[in-house]
Amino acid sequence: MTTDRHYPAWRLMGVAWFAVLVPPLAGCGGTGGAWLWWLTDPEQKVEAEHRLDKGRLAILIDDDHGWLKDPAIRPLLSESLVKALDENEVTSRVIPDERVVRLRARDPQFDRRGAREIGERLKADQVLHLNVRSFELHHEVADPVFRGNFVVAVKVLDVHATQPEDVRLWPQSSEGRLVEVTTDLHTGKGTRYHDDLTRRLCEEMADKIAKLFYVHTVPKRL
Repeated sequence: MTTDRHYPAWRLMGVAWFAVLVPPLAGCGGTGGAWLWWLTDPEQKVEAEHRLDKGRLAILIDDDHGWLKDPAIRPLLSESLVKALDENEVTSRVIPDERVVRLRARDPQFDRRGAREIGERLKADQVLHLNVRSFELHHEVADPVFRGNFVVAVKVLDVHATQPEDVRLWPQSSEGRLVEVTTDLHTGKGTRYHDDLTRRLCEEMADKIAKLFYVHTVPKRL
């Protein structure tokens, strides 16, 4: 028997059993209805918070407070984000990270320039600006237990804006849209686990950021 990908065999069987059990559940308030709602449609749609246009996009990652001790984090996050945006058809016109790296290396004023100005120098139309607020692999520096935490403030900027108040396209808050990724406590050891956790944080952060810009589904909660 074949089933639609949204309704695997176990879920269809659950609906069948539920149909049998509905009368006994009739006196249980809204419980029966809630279960039927979940079994027949287990996912809910989440709208995009903002739509990126189809112009050239520059991804800029700022670390004003020196959280990114590992030089691999920036390229890992950028690479993961480009992949997530492309795979979900948000945009494929992202300016290569190598161009950002080259501009940073040859421009002694790079860190003093605003994100919009850097986007202009990269010939971008919009800038996806990520400001790192936190990046930790341990709760305490000397703690042998890993617990990853990555926090980024996200903004979308219009490179062609002529007035300062028009530069930020999204969100309304000047602080940006905060996105956080946290992992469970783990007693991993060695450089390998350090590297794996760093990659995991970057990939999960990229996934969360990309989802801000396209319609997706999440499991419903009862």
